[in-house]
Amino acid sequence: MSDVRGSMVAGPLRNISILYKNSRYIAEEVFQSILCSPESRLTVYNRGDFFRDDMKLRAPGTKPFRITVGSSTVDISMQQWAINTSVPDEDRRDALFTNSPPLQPDIDALILLTDRLLLKKEKLVSDAVVGATTVWAGETGGEDCNSLWAAGDNNTFIEDVHAAIDSMIRETGFRPNRMIFSFNTWNQLQQESSVLNRIRSTTTGIVTEELIKEIFKLDKVFVATSIVNTATEGTTDAMTGQYLFDQSGTGSAFLYYYGPKGLKKPNAGYICTLINTGVNRVSYKFRDEECLTDVYTIKEDFAVATNFAPYLGKLFMNTINT
Repeated sequence: MSDVRGSMVAGPLRNISILYKNSRYIAEEVFQSILCSPESRLTVYNRGDFFRDDMKLRAPGTKPFRITVGSSTVDISMQQWAINTSVPDEDRRDALFTNSPPLQPDIDALILLTDRLLLKKEKLVSDAVVGATTVWAGETGGEDCNSLWAAGDNNTFIEDVHAAIDSMIRETGFRPNRMIFSFNTWNQLQQESSVLNRIRSTTTGIVTEELIKEIFKLDKVFVATSIVNTATEGTTDAMTGQYLFDQSGTGSAFLYYYGPKGLKKPNAGYICTLINTGVNRVSYKFRDEECLTDVYTIKEDFAVATNFAPYLGKLFMNTINT
């Protein structure tokens, strides 16, 4: 009998391949998107002026008490982010052979570039939310939870969030309605007895985004799973994953107010995109004849602005470790 398998020539599967990338980006759901010119200013009314009880009795023949409302502006500067990659004619040709890997050079190039842009936007939003110098609720770097949100005794998660809700209402008049959890924080909360005791009678019996929404009366809860590779690029496929919304590695969470956009409408932050006659996010291709290569480029003008309403956000740091 002949050895059929021993004489087979292995070839790549034509309908299966493996690609790693973040399955979900939340940046464009975290903050409202607004249109801006290349250099813009956001008007911010003085927070305290609208909460004073300074209405006074007026005696006949006298002037009523006169009040004023102060305001300031915050500068917003657009930045253009761009990246490109090339597709040589040889790669496009060689991908057509039946014994070639099932690569799609042009489609792969556009997928790669779009993902790079979304990753950058996710990174900038996460920097604004949990960056070390971010000031939320008047606290530089956020509130230190001293690892007390980890599963175990003396957990303070529920009381800390309720206290933050109360504080935000007293500081702004608005109740926070959204919350972001780093994945490692969420993983610990799913094992936390004080939370589990609240949901024993539910059909699932496990901690879900919907249940956290119900406990704190929130509109939306995000569990951030996006990562960035911090390993230096080299000859090997080096990978050191870091959670974007937990840059310290010790756990974080962000409670904030997300409102409608418009005049006199508060929001914790904005993703500012450039006013354009066409689509702001643009991808295009040009030809490098000398190298027999097509070059694909993607670009977008945007900025993340969060430095105007610090009391509409509460950052919790060191939630599961110190």
